Amino acid sequence: MFERGRGRVRDSVWNLAKSFATGNLLNFGRHTISGGLVTLGRHLVDWNSVYRLFSRNRIKVEDLFQVNLDEVNSLLKGDEPFRVLMDDTLLKKSGRKMPGATIHRDPLGPKYRPNFVLSQRFVQASAVLEENCGTVRAIPIGFYHTPSPKKPQKKASPEELAEYKSKQQSMRLPQKASEYIQSLRKRINPKRLLEMIVDGGYTNMTVLRTIPCNTAVIGRIRKDAKLFGIPIQNTKTSSGRKRFYGEPMPTPEETRLDNSIPWTEVSAFVSGKTRTFDIKAVKNLRSKMAGERNLTLVIVRPIGYRLSQKSKILYRDPAYLICTDETFSGEKILKDFLGRWQIEINFREEKTTLGIDEPQVRNENSVENVPGFMVATYGMLLLAGHKTQTSLNHKPALPKWRNKEDTIRFSGAQYVSLVRGEIMNKSGFTTDDKSDVNPLLFQVKMENASQFAAR
Repeated sequence: MFERGRGRVRDSVWNLAKSFATGNLLNFGRHTISGGLVTLGRHLVDWNSVYRLFSRNRIKVEDLFQVNLDEVNSLLKGDEPFRVLMDDTLLKKSGRKMPGATIHRDPLGPKYRPNFVLSQRFVQASAVLEENCGTVRAIPIGFYHTPSPKKPQKKASPEELAEYKSKQQSMRLPQKASEYIQSLRKRINPKRLLEMIVDGGYTNMTVLRTIPCNTAVIGRIRKDAKLFGIPIQNTKTSSGRKRFYGEPMPTPEETRLDNSIPWTEVSAFVSGKTRTFDIKAVKNLRSKMAGERNLTLVIVRPIGYRLSQKSKILYRDPAYLICTDETFSGEKILKDFLGRWQIEINFREEKTTLGIDEPQVRNENSVENVPGFMVATYGMLLLAGHKTQTSLNHKPALPKWRNKEDTIRFSGAQYVSLVRGEIMNKSGFTTDDKSDVNPLLFQVKMENASQFAAR
């Protein structure tokens, strides 16, 4: 699968890229470029070739992501829509002069005290694949560096201030997300529906009014959002321009409290089992965010839960969703949006298992290419594991103290552990019997990985 993203890269450069991808997966320490080189046993040779691999764009990361996209497209059935999750994340950095490193609010900080971190901002797009166990898996197909403009000094000229304000508009997160959506639309079969599933930060006028053809968006909205009905168009004899909005409709919160609209019970697979939800679906709505597009509103009733077996029932907040495709039912909109959590799992595994935020590179090209390269290889690992699990249909091996009945699929960390185990066995690191060892494409000395691993 990795070989299909080669393009016109020379043999020496391509072999170096393959070896570094393996070294990054097998690395036990910090996932820096030097850490991957130590794992490969290249700590006593010149390391500049690997750094130039990314700083001089000798590897096109877009081609690697295109392999993931084509592979997901080949696994879709019939006219199944191409579902894509999109969200942004922060990669913490330690140097203020790194390209794109600015102060951002920490999303993991407590609500009562906003914390700030020095970080770089990236937007990720992940395609959705259905699995045999009933759940879905997100496969990364894009990882874009999306920095905010650098603020000029206090003594800046009026021209510099004007340029800064212009960059603020062009580099806004919704604006860049709209450009990424249009780019994805060009890379996918135009006859297949592209379904974008986003969070509330992208459900706005900038994104919804620039949706390409044959593309639908599902996202969250505020409970006090202003909605309108379908307008009654003017007759031929009357004058005036075409109306886009009809009479004002109740807000999502008012619709939730309206007892005249009944709740509908639907089922969806989430958190390892099929659960029931109560929803309200209202069609034929319009909003100034989407212009002439007809919207469908879905309201999800708050879900009750207990902190302990004898505690009282508590409730989470209700959810308010909109969809720009009139043909989608309320049940489908809910099921597709519940899969959005898979991109959060991607972020967790990319940072904790692969350490995409640990390389401290300072070249402008490397800032985008190094984490993009790591995310693309992570997506290929998930695809290979998805195919293996689908064909063998077995559960992952777990320690004795784990509840095996609750585990329904492999995680990204388990796939990495399987790769490490296979390489260790073939390289003789864990056994003295080398009679059945096949020659590897590149030799990896696992002694280096364990001897020099440090965090």
